[in-house]
This record gives sequence, C-alpha cells and structure tokens, in this order.
Amino acid sequence: KLTYGQSITDACIGWDDSEMVIHRLAEAVRKRRAGGSVC
Repeated sequence: KLTYGQSITDACIGWDDSEMVIHRLAEAVRKRRAGGSVC
C-alpha cells in the first residue's frame, strides 16, 4: 500500500535529497538533449 509522502525508491533518503537527485537528473537530461547524442 502506498502512503502519501513516503519514498518508494529508497528509505534511506528523505524528500529533500530525493528532490535534489531528481533536479540533477533532469538537468543532465536537458544538457544531453541540447548537445545531441553520441553513440
């Protein structure tokens, strides 16, 4: 059962850390998309 506000990814980090990770990931995605993909 899901509980509002409870992390479903890692019980060891709180919302503040989760939010920071999400923002960093989003920024990395934006930079990669802006620069193109090299495979």
